[in-house]
Amino acid sequence: MPSPAQQPDNSPSTSDRNNESSMMDEKERSRLLKHANKCGFARIKGIGGLSSVDHVMKTYRITLGRPNKKAEVDVSLGETMSVSRQHGEIYYDFDKKGFYLKVLGKNGIHVDGKLVQPKDASGGVVELSSKSCLQVT
Repeated sequence: MPSPAQQPDNSPSTSDRNNESSMMDEKERSRLLKHANKCGFARIKGIGGLSSVDHVMKTYRITLGRPNKKAEVDVSLGETMSVSRQHGEIYYDFDKKGFYLKVLGKNGIHVDGKLVQPKDASGGVVELSSKSCLQVT
């Protein structure tokens, strides 16, 4: 019987292991990139009027409104003049551990059927549930 020093080494070489690791890393990266657009904190989806919305929230704060050259928004609510340039923002409050809507537009936003306006006692801020329905008229 050959001694351990004389036995053939059938284990993969360091370069083979690095190549396998690199291949797995590339496969994993590819899989993650494929699903990256579907991952986020929350999803905002809706249809109505002349526009539809399907936005995956990937930051802790997004703005809603009417896009134009002066005001950049994350989620366009359409081109109608009843939508303000900065109509509202959705943000995550770490202290309260929840998502909130702050209404900025003078026409307000209906949240689960109740009109919320910036001049309300709440300052136009309302907590959102996982299935909150927002309506802009």
